[in-house]
Amino acid sequence: MSQSQIKKYFQLFLVVLAAGSIYPLIFLKQGYQESMLQVFNMTLPQLNTMYSVIGLVFVFGYAPSGYLSDVFSAKKLLAVSLFFTGLGGIWFAQIPSYEYVVIIFGLWGFFSVFTFWSAHMKIVRLLGNDNEQGKFFGILDGGRGLVEAILASLALFIFSGILGNSVEIVDKREALVAVIYMYSAMLIL
Repeated sequence: MSQSQIKKYFQLFLVVLAAGSIYPLIFLKQGYQESMLQVFNMTLPQLNTMYSVIGLVFVFGYAPSGYLSDVFSAKKLLAVSLFFTGLGGIWFAQIPSYEYVVIIFGLWGFFSVFTFWSAHMKIVRLLGNDNEQGKFFGILDGGRGLVEAILASLALFIFSGILGNSVEIVDKREALVAVIYMYSAMLIL
């Protein structure tokens, strides 16, 4: 394998890590819904409203995302996306009031779609030639799933290790905050 191919696959690996790391923090509801409801002292309709906010930002963010990735460096957009999504996670880990959580979800929507989605797709497209597109996008999707599974396993290990057999809200809070910090650290690093 040539030096340029090694560089190309390393860049693809970094994009796969980014794509597999950015969304699990945002979609904690999938594995931690009950704990989120208790720790943030919110109702299920409030939680669903947060995801409606992020969904609306997604809908309105995809089209301009493509334009943005053509105007600015896709690599820089990825770095900005990961950094600010991670910072949002640190803010989220402070267990702010519901109003601020809605703002965090809006910001996550912005930084995970508007500045991230098209930029990461563009990088993968530019990395591979016409004969490599299927392989590279397959690696992206399969690799993203693998990264998400590894991070979810680590998150569950952290959560269950801290929570143990406790059902106390203070322990759930500590466990959930640790998971949020883990995902946030992955994004910022």
